[in-house]
Amino acid sequence: MARKPQFEREAALTNAMNLFWKQGYHATSMKDIELALDMRPGSIYAAFGSKQELFQEAIVCYGDQTREMFAEVLASGNSELEGLKNLLLGTAHRYHEHIPSKACMLVKTLLELSNQDTVDSQSVKSYMNDLQEMFEVKFQRAIDAGEISQQANAKRLAHLFQTNVIGLSVMAQRDVSVGKIEQLAEDMVLHILPIG
Repeated sequence: MARKPQFEREAALTNAMNLFWKQGYHATSMKDIELALDMRPGSIYAAFGSKQELFQEAIVCYGDQTREMFAEVLASGNSELEGLKNLLLGTAHRYHEHIPSKACMLVKTLLELSNQDTVDSQSVKSYMNDLQEMFEVKFQRAIDAGEISQQANAKRLAHLFQTNVIGLSVMAQRDVSVGKIEQLAEDMVLHILPIG
């Protein structure tokens, strides 16, 4: 008879993701990981490998969740542009929730790891590219549906949109009030999305 695993891997990975999201890679010690996962070092290494491998799994966990959530929000609304509006406003409203950090984990990681080569940040860049491609598809649909001028460039609009989403995350990390973040998101909608 097969032995039951001593821990719930998915729950442990979620705890690790939340820890790295809150503290970042370099500020998280193995002792922090042991406490967050409630596991001994040997068990952590056996289950996940090194700290770096655990971190990469945490990025995948966060990245997949984010991509799924963005896809769901982009599909909402009665028009293509409304889905984009809902994403910007939803990003601001999300700061009411109890989350480990106000800033997106992908953004925090990109900034933390951009000037060093000890940890591979390629998976983070890949997720950021995936999200931008989702925005580009959505803008192209808006162009095709006549919601935006046929002369508009979906790729450039997607780049601008993602920059604004990242900007909201960075502003939230500055401990700007949720109300001001929501106002900022509303202003972004007015300036980059031609919604009546």
